[in-house]
Amino acid sequence: MNRLTLHLIGPVEITGPADQRLTPRGMRARGALAVLGTARGLRVTRARLQDLLFSDRDPDHGNASLRQLLREIRQGLGPARDALVTGPGWVGLDPDRVQVDLAARPGPDGQVPEFAADLDIPDPEFEDWLRDARQTAANRPVQVVTADALPDLLLADPMAIGQDAMVLATMILSEAAGRAADLLPIAVLAPGARRGGPMCGCRRWRGCRVASSAWWCG
Repeated sequence: MNRLTLHLIGPVEITGPADQRLTPRGMRARGALAVLGTARGLRVTRARLQDLLFSDRDPDHGNASLRQLLREIRQGLGPARDALVTGPGWVGLDPDRVQVDLAARPGPDGQVPEFAADLDIPDPEFEDWLRDARQTAANRPVQVVTADALPDLLLADPMAIGQDAMVLATMILSEAAGRAADLLPIAVLAPGARRGGPMCGCRRWRGCRVASSAWWCG
């Protein structure tokens, strides 16, 4: 059984195997996922969820809107729609199918994105809940991202006509890769490289340097 991951730091996203995006488009549907993902046991009462997302609507209208919202989440989940579970008076996420990612990781700018950064739902009850949730998330320790956890940028040998052009192309490629590694959380590997060895090129590893257009990591 494939597990899903609900990401709540930064934009609310739920992904499946191979990072398949299963996130619903509606903001209130994503808000419901944020509420469920932080609830004890990953479940809340329907009344609580309705009050958070549709407090400005009469009970019948709010109940109908909540049913539509749950259908939207299931449609987004596709074949994994059974990960959204319901029971008498409650709704939740199956903890055996869904893992929640609340790790505070710095982004490319070095800053940690806020909790549910893409949510702006004009409901006073939800606004109060979101403010408290963001404060709680902001108090979590920041996860240090080490080089071996970074995605790799693999460089290919440049194509050029003539040896002089090849040398120039290699220098330009190395410089561009170095600038990319300074700006983005990636590890740059030259052709045939392995982490920690000659030609590693990982600008995020302590001791990395450039020598003769070849990257070394020590």
